[in-house]
Amino acid sequence: DRVDLHPDERMYVIEPALKIAPGALDPGFLNYPNFIHYSIAAVLGVLRLFGLETTDPLAHQVGRSILAGYGTLTIWLAWLLAGRLGASRKGQALAAVWVAVLPLHVWESHIAVTDVMMTFWIMAVLLGVLRMARGADDLRWWVPVLSGVALGFAVGSKYTAALSGVALLMGMIYARLPWRRFLLVGIAIGPVGAGLLDGRSLDKAQLLMALLLGLVGFITGMRARRLAPHPEAVVVGLATAICIATGMALFALGWMYQFGDATGPWL
Repeated sequence: DRVDLHPDERMYVIEPALKIAPGALDPGFLNYPNFIHYSIAAVLGVLRLFGLETTDPLAHQVGRSILAGYGTLTIWLAWLLAGRLGASRKGQALAAVWVAVLPLHVWESHIAVTDVMMTFWIMAVLLGVLRMARGADDLRWWVPVLSGVALGFAVGSKYTAALSGVALLMGMIYARLPWRRFLLVGIAIGPVGAGLLDGRSLDKAQLLMALLLGLVGFITGMRARRLAPHPEAVVVGLATAICIATGMALFALGWMYQFGDATGPWL
């Protein structure tokens, strides 16, 4: 029954959700994306139909119940992701158990904040990306569509989830899908995104960026193994990896310097 378990829960989630009504859909808060606010408001609206008083304590219970559901489903996605990566049944079970007992995941699944919701949708995106990495020979049309929908929900949960679009783009390239039209959309919204990705937000997203870059490397390795099975291709692969790593390092240094102060980058 406590409503003070997390400093962001009441101020950033519950109070904006309670402002949403049929005639007033603006929660008046944009520090968080509004998917979680509308999710809570939708459930509260259904409860009002049954004559329940949607007060602050009930809103907390609704929000925490929604996040508990996302936390539970994330365990299932961990099972599916491990299987997609080639793990045995024991490996899949280990991945699911690891997520189920991860202290931060367990804690965040008990409170109405956006992190677990974002994690669920990012894992859904990565599941689709790994399927696309197998190629377009037997790829169903709904896989990239649902992956894009999951990316939208992920960004609607937390802004930094937009970085998972990198993995989705790589999956579309490997599957030889018409990714260029999607890239044009990204270029069109680029100026808007540049305003959101300041130094502070990028600093908070370092762990997510490392995860996504690791996935890109894994997919590249899967594709390279299929296209270049000969031993001499190892030299080419290593040289390519060095070139990519060097280019990414130079880009990262340039980006850090751009958002640095007069004394240099984030130091």
